[in-house]
Formats: sequence, structure tokens, C-alpha cells
Amino acid sequence: MGRGKHHGRPVGHQDCAKRGHCHLSIARLSPGALSGHSRLIITYTLCGSANFGSLGIMIDGMGAMAPDRRGEIVALGLQSIVAGILTICLTAALVGLLV
Repeated sequence: MGRGKHHGRPVGHQDCAKRGHCHLSIARLSPGALSGHSRLIITYTLCGSANFGSLGIMIDGMGAMAPDRRGEIVALGLQSIVAGILTICLTAALVGLLV
């Protein structure tokens, strides 16, 4: 298995599966599978919260504060997921450049 698969699999599972599964899959890798630099980047990537569980919490919380605008909040949900994923990727890229 190439290094790209080691990097991509946990990050891909982050939005589709339980978050614990992502962290466990990193922990199960052999010690030489990823460099320290790669582990640091993946750690920053997995610490982001752009997932559907967070979206549900946001919709519920903001919907309770502004019930008359709940439709707008729900309509912006997918856009917030995309913005969150882009932010996570940018943070990981900056960590890769600076560390």
C-alpha cells in the first residue's frame, strides 16, 4: 500500500464514519508507514470538525436561537461543510509548510 493510501484513508473516513475509527486506523499503522511530518499533518486534518454530526449540532443550536430562520440555516448547511473542509485542508497545508 502506498503512502498516499495511508494518508487518504483516515481523512476520507472522517466525514463518512465515526471519528474514532479514523484515529484508530492511524494508530494501527506500522511505525514506518508515515513520517513524523505526515503524522502531524494528518493529526491537524483529523482535528477539524467539518462533518455531518457537527452540521446537525449547528442546525439544532442555531435553529433554537432563531426558529423563524431555520430554513435559511438548513439551506446553508452544505456550504458550511464545504467551507469547513477547505479550512481544514488549508490549515493542514500551512502546517506542512511551516513545520
